[in-house]
Amino acid sequence: MQKSCDVEAELLVHLGEIDERKLYLDCAFPSMFTFCVGELGFSEGAAYNRIMVARAARRMPVIAEALRTGQVHLAGATGVVVRHRDVGGAVRVVTRSRLSIATRAGAATR
Repeated sequence: MQKSCDVEAELLVHLGEIDERKLYLDCAFPSMFTFCVGELGFSEGAAYNRIMVARAARRMPVIAEALRTGQVHLAGATGVVVRHRDVGGAVRVVTRSRLSIATRAGAATR
């Protein structure tokens, strides 16, 4: 499970870098979306979600870290990004999620 979380987080970091630097243009794709669908073989929905989360993770590294540690999954991160377009709102949600997980883990060990 941890390896999967690491791979997903790294993928999103790389997608964010490709998007930021517009490297998809070097491969003759007009947009990040068409690059993800045409070159990487993502479904349209998977491409959209990963691009949204990758862009948000560039602005809020806490999202990539939460994905990497398994504290939030891609669908959860997508939901946070959709509902909280502002950086502060998304960071608060991820932070609350981390506290909730830590509280439950602490209660389980007692």
